[in-house]
Amino acid sequence: MLETGSRRTGSKPAVTKPGTGAASQTWGAGHAAQLKILQLQKTLGNRAVTQLLRAQQSAQSTPPIQRVIAYDPSSSKEEEKKYPTTWLRMRNLDSKPMRKTAKGTFQMAVSELQDMGITGIDEEKLQEIWGKVAKANKTFNILDEPKAVVKEMAKRYVRSMKSKAGFAKRSGETSKMLKHLRRKNKKFIFKNSPQNPMMVMEDDDLAKFSYDKNTSKEAQIQKQLSTVLLHSLPEGVEAQAALSKDKGGVVMSTNINAENRKIDDDLGLERRDDILDLAADVLESHHLESTSRENAMKDHVMRHALKLYDRLKLYLDDDAIVSVPADVDVKFDGRHAEIRIQQGGVWNEFDYHLPTGTKYQCMGCRLYFHEEGLDTGNRMGGLWVTNSALSTQMVPQLEKGIKIGGLGDEVDSVALLLATQYEKMMAAQQVEMGRGKTKGGEYTFDRQADSESELDEADYKRIQEDIKKRKLRKKVKGNGGGGKPHAHNH
Repeated sequence: MLETGSRRTGSKPAVTKPGTGAASQTWGAGHAAQLKILQLQKTLGNRAVTQLLRAQQSAQSTPPIQRVIAYDPSSSKEEEKKYPTTWLRMRNLDSKPMRKTAKGTFQMAVSELQDMGITGIDEEKLQEIWGKVAKANKTFNILDEPKAVVKEMAKRYVRSMKSKAGFAKRSGETSKMLKHLRRKNKKFIFKNSPQNPMMVMEDDDLAKFSYDKNTSKEAQIQKQLSTVLLHSLPEGVEAQAALSKDKGGVVMSTNINAENRKIDDDLGLERRDDILDLAADVLESHHLESTSRENAMKDHVMRHALKLYDRLKLYLDDDAIVSVPADVDVKFDGRHAEIRIQQGGVWNEFDYHLPTGTKYQCMGCRLYFHEEGLDTGNRMGGLWVTNSALSTQMVPQLEKGIKIGGLGDEVDSVALLLATQYEKMMAAQQVEMGRGKTKGGEYTFDRQADSESELDEADYKRIQEDIKKRKLRKKVKGNGGGGKPHAHNH
């Protein structure tokens, strides 16, 4: 295997050596393949080759079966052969026999749950589960195999019940975890939800953050890079980046181990020009050629991708290296990106700028950075009451496999730690909790306040032309065209 990986802190890319084990039996063909890949890399660049190989693998893989609960397969009416996705649609079918079959299958699911000893069945929830089964990546036929549908619905209903019970248990503990904090600030309120429980304030009490004109140029570029990265890896939840002060590198991360591996494996980000390629790809996917400057500036992702493409060379040298923190232990997966960067082994406060990203630091991260003696400003988001967001405040518990909902007697020690950290931070600096103002004038926790600056018409046209030429070069090279070998062309 050819080594083309980005610098993964604490990890070493595997390189297959010729002449060892089974690899030696296919060395002739493998060597020829490696030479071909090397030739392509010289012509197209590492990132383009990575994408080409991924596309080839995807094309060769078997597509998943889509849609699922078949009805009236013998009908001559094409619309009656389509697959329903909701219980309501099944009930409204024209076919009386099929409606009867659907109702009978549903009642079989109710009976299945009752046989399992479950009482007080929530039929609305079971109807909702029907819809989810109807979107599953598997085929069910309620005419021939109703029991398969019934088993799947029962399994999901039981899982939903357990999740609901877990949520109720977590809810009780989260209130206890916040009791000392709420005594420190009477404006704190707890908003509960299964996915994103958080401590915030009433809307009128939250600060409304406009763009801070004192934001450094490096922090701006880091935010723009994070926007482009998160757009490309949306399952990463959040993205952050930190530039080196000597322009020799950048450390970037999301919140998720699997998504961080994609920074190298899927996106092929190793050097500065790979980042520029990614920004260009995002702009192409947003139809830059046919988009007016005014409309592009209204689009959050396009605006950041344009600025990143235009200015990154001022803050990273040609040979600047992309570094990605190594995976954290599975117990801590979900840990926020800025903490991964700070703890990853490459970053240090003397050689790198403080990490910044798409969002303001949540309160949990802001408390952690203060404890570390790092001033990340006087703005923060809400306090997410999750294992991921509080991974630094709950290290002893998470190490033992204890999570929110199972803290038991340890809940008070976590509550006291949060309150103590908050009191220390506020004594040193008045940090406000708030939301960032978007270009459209709305306020959100989802991203930092947008800058009012825009590219002028001349710069916009220049980038449009540059992207157009880049697209043509890619097309020529992809068709086997020649030209001077170069890793990337911008």
